[in-house]
Amino acid sequence: MPATVRHMKTLPTLVFTTFSVVAYCQVYSTIHIDAHLQTRLAENTLADTQHLRETVYAEDVPADKALAERLKPITANTKRIDTTRRWTRIVSKELWNTTEGGEAEYYYQGDELEKIVARRYGETGQQVTEYYILSGQLSFVRETIKEYNRPVYYDSSAMTENTDTEAFDTAQTRVVERRSYLIDGKMIYHSDGQHRSSPLATDYILQEQRRINAEYEELVKPRARK
Repeated sequence: MPATVRHMKTLPTLVFTTFSVVAYCQVYSTIHIDAHLQTRLAENTLADTQHLRETVYAEDVPADKALAERLKPITANTKRIDTTRRWTRIVSKELWNTTEGGEAEYYYQGDELEKIVARRYGETGQQVTEYYILSGQLSFVRETIKEYNRPVYYDSSAMTENTDTEAFDTAQTRVVERRSYLIDGKMIYHSDGQHRSSPLATDYILQEQRRINAEYEELVKPRARK
């Protein structure tokens, strides 16, 4: 299946899923999902939509004034892209790096790639990763991860059969958001609710830097084109 191009007037809702994966595999065939599981995923996706939209304008303001100044152009670019409603084109590619697959969408203004949204779907969680590009370089990454209390297919029957006390319940879904700021491929600031750190860096920050850059490079090589 070739990459598909869609001309749209409005930016689509960004919904996505699964765990961080080192290697990405881009697939051009239809993703086949069990009908029951597909229904449960679709139902949960609708709930995800509202939450993910609420995170769009989350903003980090570090105490270090010099660092805060360095974040300003990145934040301004991110806000500009988030509020864009008209795109020249959106190119879609299927991903097959999780149990239920996923999709990457490439957002263009003219010939310039400005944003990539990678969605990954899994039985025990969902993830949407948004990559923002400034002057041709990755500048900001927002990862929103939903971790289910039980696999999406784990209903009341499965709970009873396994003498468990819980079935799949969207109300118990745990949401984690990670935000990373980069200049020239180097992470200058990272926030995930537990770690708020400048680059001078712990091993954790360096690991995150390597992971994010590797995942981004896989998505843009080869890049979706016309």
